[in-house]
Amino acid sequence: MPIYSRTTHLVSLFSRLLAMAGLALTLAHPAHAGGPGPGGAAGSTPSLSTALNPDGTLRAGATGSFDARHFTMSTAADGRPVFRPAGATRTAGAGDDRWRDGFGAAFSSAGVRTVVQMGTDVYVGGRFAAVGSIKANNIAKWNGTSWSTLGSGTNDVVSALAVMGTDLYVGGDFVEAGGVAAKRLAKWNGSSWSALGAGLNSGTVSALAVLGTDLYVGGFFTSTIGGITAYGVAKWTPATSTWSSLGTGTSNGLLNGASVSGGSALALAVSGTDLYVGGTFTKAGTVSASNVAKWSTTTSTWSTFGAGVDDGTANSGSVNAIAVSGSNVYVGGFVSRANGTLAVNSVARWNGTTWSGMGSGLKIYLANVADARVPIYSLVVSGSNVYAAGDFNTAGGNTAIANGVAMWNGSAWSSLGTGAANGIATAAAIGGAGAGRALAVASGGGVYVGSYFARPRPVCSALWRRRQAGGGVIRQAATRSDTTGPPLDSNQLRWRPSGSGEWQNTRFQVL
Repeated sequence: MPIYSRTTHLVSLFSRLLAMAGLALTLAHPAHAGGPGPGGAAGSTPSLSTALNPDGTLRAGATGSFDARHFTMSTAADGRPVFRPAGATRTAGAGDDRWRDGFGAAFSSAGVRTVVQMGTDVYVGGRFAAVGSIKANNIAKWNGTSWSTLGSGTNDVVSALAVMGTDLYVGGDFVEAGGVAAKRLAKWNGSSWSALGAGLNSGTVSALAVLGTDLYVGGFFTSTIGGITAYGVAKWTPATSTWSSLGTGTSNGLLNGASVSGGSALALAVSGTDLYVGGTFTKAGTVSASNVAKWSTTTSTWSTFGAGVDDGTANSGSVNAIAVSGSNVYVGGFVSRANGTLAVNSVARWNGTTWSGMGSGLKIYLANVADARVPIYSLVVSGSNVYAAGDFNTAGGNTAIANGVAMWNGSAWSSLGTGAANGIATAAAIGGAGAGRALAVASGGGVYVGSYFARPRPVCSALWRRRQAGGGVIRQAATRSDTTGPPLDSNQLRWRPSGSGEWQNTRFQVL
């Protein structure tokens, strides 16, 4: 793709569109070494990066003149201009229309576990020590053109992120955030870190969700949190800086087996005034519940969904992911049975009255041996579609290859892309290192997909558009004849299903 500042004939293609958006681009002479980069400015003209969304499209409400040097331009499926830092390289593989590199630097260590969008920024958390040359301890921010740190980050894994207003809440295994003592929970206000009261004395935080003005925290803990005793799930009220249990006495929260402890919340979702909880437990409060339950904030009571879900026997399995759309509740995890008798494969749906499978579900299928017990790590609903990420390589049948991520349209599964190399992993990667790990709905439609891959498997980090409705795939170069591009492992992608559909890689990667 030619550099925009050199390609004056492209202006005529987009001048009317840009004029309607109230934008003017500075078409200066080609940038010289040492000149302003994507985040800098030429003279008094701000960089185009200040007017872009994380996906490279123009930010709503952006007006004025911007320096477009160091950027390249292409078109989205709907005709909108898309801008990326220059220096991109392209590759082409079977079924691909466009690949492009140049979306940032590589992660170190084990990659991304959680993703969330706040305004025009995307935050990622996981286990990593750097983003390219920038030291970023387990958490970082992508603004569409460059990475930045959140102070000194955390001293251990970040497993969950949630947004409330302009505050970012962070949970995981750490005990320090930005040099501040913060036991497994912390808040970033855009410039500094703070703890959430006394935090969590022991255990780990696996999930966060915002409902109204309260933050709900899920994980594995059976101890004091902020001075109260809570089992597996608790509530933080920022206005009063206080913790509350979900239920009262020793039967609050989530219980496992006969013991008054041991339950864990691995996934949280909200709808209306209700909190939906998935995890490993046999009771929610005093109510028998198999791995999935609902907490009503209006009545302060727990309720269940039939006989729940398990892994084929009572008190087994776990729900690692949960998503809600209307009366439908979708669950995924180590799940092979719903309502005590219904066979399912890793995912299931509750429609308000009954459980059902989701087609043939999601499986690992290697060497002609299907294993229905597949970990599903994340589920989200975007529009009328449900997206799943996990440790699978088939969706809807043993021959329907879907690597690490797939989409359910209400009646059938489909891969994100075509051919054996679709999705975000290959069959050889399945088994822990190539699983889709985190999903987040992106503003304007689409989803972000986060993961981590084990070395060595070079991939081509790229922006890809497929001119076929519903199509799209990020491919590993190791599975294609084309192996150009940097030897990097992709672990953060964005799938935009609108129009022709496209993958957009913000290049969160592992070396």
